[in-house]
Amino acid sequence: MAQIGELFKFLGKSDIFSKYCNDGFTLNEKNEEIIQKVFDDNELIENIFKIIDDETLIKNKMDTIIGQKRKGLEKKQAKPVEKQQPVIIQKDDDEETEDNEEETEDNEEEKEEEVEFKHKPFNLENVVWLNKYTYLERIGLKMRLVTTDFELYY
Repeated sequence: MAQIGELFKFLGKSDIFSKYCNDGFTLNEKNEEIIQKVFDDNELIENIFKIIDDETLIKNKMDTIIGQKRKGLEKKQAKPVEKQQPVIIQKDDDEETEDNEEETEDNEEEKEEEVEFKHKPFNLENVVWLNKYTYLERIGLKMRLVTTDFELYY
């Protein structure tokens, strides 16, 4: 099992393998075609065979990794991630007003204040804002509580 982990680690960090994957994605090649190109690269295959010598196992794991990379690329292309922080509008409550019904919107000044977070949301769809300084985010089975200064997982 440690060899499979080493194989995943090697393929994940290999620039050559990533290049074959990216080239295959741009040419709309199937996983099997990309794997065949990798097996045609003698130097890369020799390094892989140093980790695991079972060709079918290597092909299965390459297929898994290529599928993961393809799915990640499709997600990025389908829905661009917005890394913008939401602008929170806060009403200025410093001025106490009397019960004056003639007060217009001009007197109610709203000022926009951007709040800087050290830890950005991973997925804005899973975020619930508690107030302008705190939000909760669901990540799988975990909850992530984030304030402007720290984050807490539970």
